[in-house]
Amino acid sequence: MAVGFVRSAIRSTRLVLVRPRSRAWWEVVTEDAGKPSCFGDRRLAISYAKMWAAANAPSTVRVVGSSDLIEREWTFS
Repeated sequence: MAVGFVRSAIRSTRLVLVRPRSRAWWEVVTEDAGKPSCFGDRRLAISYAKMWAAANAPSTVRVVGSSDLIEREWTFS
């Protein structure tokens, strides 16, 4: 009798983190990338993170402020 594996339809949600690197730079960190992507503007960093998350759903974009508190969060499924 042959036994096969069934691929689960449930995938784990990827986390995309947007956080300040310094006063002038924001970084976007993804689980799959080796290095973070850096942006000189917060809006650009968030836009990039949202586009990446939408293309790699299911994903969650989380914006963390300078005090390490979550400011915003979006989920893409």
